[in-house]
Amino acid sequence: MSLLTVAVCTYNRADLLVHCLDGLARQSLAAEHWQLLVVTNNCSDGTADLLAGFRPRLPQLQVIEERRQGLSQARNAALNACTTPFIAYLDDDAIPPATWVEQLDAYLGPAPAEVAVVGGPVQPILEEPLPAWLPDWVAGYLTIIDLGPEPRTSASESMFAGANVTFRCEALRQVGGFCPQLGRQGTNLMSNEEIYLWQLLRRRGWLCAWRPEIPVRHHVGAERVRYGWFMRRMRAEGRSATVMARLLGDGQGPPAALYALSVLLAALRQLLSPRLLAALLQRRLSRALVAEHARFHQKLGKLSALLQR
Repeated sequence: MSLLTVAVCTYNRADLLVHCLDGLARQSLAAEHWQLLVVTNNCSDGTADLLAGFRPRLPQLQVIEERRQGLSQARNAALNACTTPFIAYLDDDAIPPATWVEQLDAYLGPAPAEVAVVGGPVQPILEEPLPAWLPDWVAGYLTIIDLGPEPRTSASESMFAGANVTFRCEALRQVGGFCPQLGRQGTNLMSNEEIYLWQLLRRRGWLCAWRPEIPVRHHVGAERVRYGWFMRRMRAEGRSATVMARLLGDGQGPPAALYALSVLLAALRQLLSPRLLAALLQRRLSRALVAEHARFHQKLGKLSALLQR
């Protein structure tokens, strides 16, 4: 019996999915030893034809259509169809090396029974170089993950990103799978579904493992290193964190009217900031200024979530 099912969830990205599937078709572990699910989430591009063309190279491929829009819905559809003890989620714009499944399978066989999550490195494929104004802490928002060369396990640390993560199905089903209120929905940049899931798992005593021998390469589009996209992502982060806190029972947050006043004061402080005035005069962004803007846009996102509750 196979230990592992690889699940790829996709939405109108056939041009990137082709490289992911090509990487999976080149795996060193024979096809009969692992399963493959591709969940299409209302795709209207050439995804169906692409998948049909890969069937000779991926004989274990099973395609599922999930009509409910959203990455969490698609991931849950894969979980519902999974018949193996473990499920590995791979982003449709990620490319695994030829040994990825084999290395993962080798770890999962003797893995400690308390390990519910396995994460590995996510190395960027940059369409454009990272601009000088991007703060250092932005790497996680671009899904760039490198926690070092030593394997380890943790009961508290989240050591994974959704581009390259494996779950013990028993544990994932125990907490109800992915939360549809969080995670991408079409072009919406909502997130934190993985952070939320880890909080539920760790509360039940499950462990997370970091395995440096299972890296993937992950496409980072040019739009993701543009100022406008980054601020959209920060607003979505503010909304996501607020919704997640509510779901975890960490409080409803401050009254929306009171928080709106604090956001207004923050906006006034930002408008009068010497950094902003200097940037306008010099016509350039700085890391410090972008960090200030990012914090403000997170506040805007939080405010939108408070207004919608």
